[in-house]
Amino acid sequence: MSKATNSFSVVGSVLGVADNSYQAYNDFSNGNYIRGGIQAVEGAAYATGLGFMAFGGPPGIAIGGFIILGAGIVDFVEYAIEY
Repeated sequence: MSKATNSFSVVGSVLGVADNSYQAYNDFSNGNYIRGGIQAVEGAAYATGLGFMAFGGPPGIAIGGFIILGAGIVDFVEYAIEY
């Protein structure tokens, strides 16, 4: 993958961790435990993908990219259903 693709993946995963963590906190605070759990798992997926990209070497970059892509697709589907 190119440096630009890696940079976008890193920025996207950091934003994904922050966004999903904030949403999970709000959902848990409002008593929506199932939805909060889903948001927490999505945030963990972004963090896991970022970890693979940062420390996994060339195979880790590919694995991390697929994890981040999967989490992003789930996020988009979730947003489409909610709104």
